[in-house]
Amino acid sequence: MTSRPRSLGAPVLDLGAFAARATARSSHAFTLADLADEAAGGHPSQRWTLPRVESGVWSGFYESDSVARFLVVRAVAGLKGGSWSGGPNVTLALTITDGTNVANTLVEGIPDGLRGEALSVPPSAEASRLRGVGRSRWVLDLDTLRGVLSAATRWRFELTTVATSAYLESFVVEEAPRFIIDTGDTYGQLPEDYLPRAFVVDGDHGLQRIGATLEAAYDLSLATYHSMARDEGDPWTTTSTSFAAMTADSEPGGAAIRYESRARVLRGSTRDRVRFALRYRTVGMTPGDTASVRLNTGASGSPFVAVLPNTSGAWTDCSTKTAYLDTSDPSRLDTLTWEAKTDSGTLEVSARTVWRHPSLT
Repeated sequence: MTSRPRSLGAPVLDLGAFAARATARSSHAFTLADLADEAAGGHPSQRWTLPRVESGVWSGFYESDSVARFLVVRAVAGLKGGSWSGGPNVTLALTITDGTNVANTLVEGIPDGLRGEALSVPPSAEASRLRGVGRSRWVLDLDTLRGVLSAATRWRFELTTVATSAYLESFVVEEAPRFIIDTGDTYGQLPEDYLPRAFVVDGDHGLQRIGATLEAAYDLSLATYHSMARDEGDPWTTTSTSFAAMTADSEPGGAAIRYESRARVLRGSTRDRVRFALRYRTVGMTPGDTASVRLNTGASGSPFVAVLPNTSGAWTDCSTKTAYLDTSDPSRLDTLTWEAKTDSGTLEVSARTVWRHPSLT
């Protein structure tokens, strides 16, 4: 196994250099290989973000079959108001599950500070939250996590917070760019294979990995288009027997809140395939009844419906569903809305995520 560092950055590709009967030069292969490496490792874009929250249990979904190697976690805690009085803090406990296995210890990949420890707010002589803010940053090694969790399935983050006289102002989990090319991966072109003045050869040191690298960039460099969570003690809810906006997710007139997302434009198609997932439970539902959540977009085939079986009060992650976003508008923006119904009882939803699922169809 060989590893080599690379600098992040996308070179300019001069299409005129690839014209018919043009002379092939080393810079052409260099540019193609560098672009392929950048596409595969330079822009992994899955992210889970919480705005200002207090005590509660919060969930978010993550596709683990990704080109990313590390996740960066950032948390900010701030004074709620008034004067600092002896250590206001927010306690954070992060677990990650693939539905069967759970990572929640240092050995399993969860570092100090995210296993029930407190993120302290520093003393402030003034009644100002801006002056009373504590910040922390951690890095999660995905290879360590993949030793505990299934490496090719959807995962779910679960964060339990306890906040007294402070807020958790922000909590972000996001994929980090790749600065390393590693032959242990099935993609990635080593820089020495295409440096100027190097021999043009086939075999192990040829450029045959460019194609595989581009495929990895297309299939595994995923992006989160929409991700929201509510405390499991205060979820979105509905008792409606026909599709309608859920409580806490509607405009003043009762219509579902509209969310905008910029999908990726694919050549030869006016829609971008995505996946979506939900965390939900049913309360007081008659045995044999079901609930449904539908995602409305501007793409053909909308709405996209997830039928949710009765859980008898237990929180459950639904199976991943397929949907599409529209890319025909010049702005490349599409509008998403969520609606739900239940045959009986109450449907509660605490998390929902929409992320890229590449396809040309």
